[in-house]
Amino acid sequence: MRALKFASLIVVLLICQTGVLPHLAFLGVTPDLVLVAVIIFAVLGKKEEAVLFAALGAGGQDLLSQGWFLQTILKVAVAAVIANFRDEFGGDEYNLAAGLVALVTPLYLLLELGCLFFISGREIGPGYILSKLIAGTIYNLIMVPLLYPLLRRLSDAG
Repeated sequence: MRALKFASLIVVLLICQTGVLPHLAFLGVTPDLVLVAVIIFAVLGKKEEAVLFAALGAGGQDLLSQGWFLQTILKVAVAAVIANFRDEFGGDEYNLAAGLVALVTPLYLLLELGCLFFISGREIGPGYILSKLIAGTIYNLIMVPLLYPLLRRLSDAG
């Protein structure tokens, strides 16, 4: 039953990510619901489950977009790193998740943009990079209070 709930959550996240959020873009940026969910679940869940969740969510994201599986590689790495080190951080899990979203989002976006630059050779201006980092981080932080309670309930059910 728990697996079905997580699979349903991934489907809903992907539908929102690809069908709804592009219409709510701010400065050409939409929140990355899968990244936020991966970070929160890596804080709340077991390492193996967090990595599997990241692989399935990001794999679906890649299938629905560019298909290079860059999202999958990066999000699985994010889940593994957070799950390995989360016990070393003190404080409450919500603040840890929000802090990690604020820290990981710009790093993740820089890695993603860097990979796109080196793989596709696409020129990316510094103004675009800065606006994407700032707007993307703010947008992802707005999603934390929306996704955290849902993922908290799902992780407690296990």
